[in-house]
Amino acid sequence: MLREVKRVLQEPRGAKKRWFTDEVIDLFIWQNESGRVLSLQFCYDKRHKERSLTWSGESGYGHHGVDDGENKLGRIKASPILVPDGIFETEAVADLFVARAADIESSLRAFVEKIIRAYPEHA
Repeated sequence: MLREVKRVLQEPRGAKKRWFTDEVIDLFIWQNESGRVLSLQFCYDKRHKERSLTWSGESGYGHHGVDDGENKLGRIKASPILVPDGIFETEAVADLFVARAADIESSLRAFVEKIIRAYPEHA
């Protein structure tokens, strides 16, 4: 089950960042002063082939794989980066979120689910 990390490093004059996490998912949400969600990053399948769905009210959707920087023979671990990834399985990812997000406030949970389910097929 997702739980909120209460002590999250904030940008001095940026949107408020919130972080929810468990062993499978990381959900980052940026909100303005009134609580409106400006953007989010939903990282899933952390144990196997981590991927990231991003959404912003300004720039729309993105879906990427996460290269964790571990598989560089003879090199020190690099920083994780986002790389192009294939098909986004909308229903499976939305169902995963719903199953793990019972403890998130209902309005925020509904908003994130709506964003996941609205992922455009052509993206």
